[in-house]
Amino acid sequence: MHYVARSREAVVIGRAEDDPRLAGDPHVSSRRPRSILGLPLLHQGRLSGVLYLENQLAEHAFTADRIELLRLLSSQAAVAVENALLYADLEAVGAELRRANERLEQEVKQRTEELSQANTRLSAQSEELKETNLRLLHELGERERAERSRAELHEAVIRFQREKIAELSTPLVPITNDVMVMPLIGTLDEERAQEVLQTLLDGATRSRARVVIIDVTGIRQVDHRVANALINAANALRLLGAQAVLTGVRGEVARALVGLDVDLTRIVIRGTLQSGIAYAVGRSGAVLA
Repeated sequence: MHYVARSREAVVIGRAEDDPRLAGDPHVSSRRPRSILGLPLLHQGRLSGVLYLENQLAEHAFTADRIELLRLLSSQAAVAVENALLYADLEAVGAELRRANERLEQEVKQRTEELSQANTRLSAQSEELKETNLRLLHELGERERAERSRAELHEAVIRFQREKIAELSTPLVPITNDVMVMPLIGTLDEERAQEVLQTLLDGATRSRARVVIIDVTGIRQVDHRVANALINAANALRLLGAQAVLTGVRGEVARALVGLDVDLTRIVIRGTLQSGIAYAVGRSGAVLA
């Protein structure tokens, strides 16, 4: 039968006991067949099996007609075997598909559960992020309000300091009820000149002073701009009914005043603050304590 399978050819043995190819074959020795036929079962050139027939009664039992009939039957048998094998394969494939489908369903179920859990976690994290965002927005708003308050306080402090510095840099000191002194120290720029003028006018109006002494002994540098500011202050005081007395006039101050080419006859000028105070007190008729 191995020969039939290898060669895919029919083997007919009329006298099995005399065929040397079967000598020592245990099957032949035990059953002692008289005739043997082996036919390959072929379908579309593929070997599906081997048909083995034996006759224990007669020699040369497999004639040509019987062999031809058996060939036809073997062809049908090959088709049947092939179909059976295909069916078995289909059954195996179907079983494998069912198992794969079950595994897939299990995996889908597991993945669905995992996705559901992940979605739950994401929802919780989203809520946490939303709460965190709201808290941060609130903190940011509080910080912005605190920054605005701090900035406003800083501006108020700066404004207060400027006012105090202005008061200290342009002090208006009362000597008597009718006499006031403003000692100027440092540098007199345009902004400070305006502060000096405003302080003089406010103080003279409030106290109704008759004489206001402007002492420039402490002014570091006097140019035409400073001299012009002093003249403007004196003229403004005169309009309020107060006499301006300019003291501490040094040589450079005198040159700057003369350089303005203005009428200085209405401005009392004294060399020192002491002489200016003496003049003011004498003019107002007051007595120093």
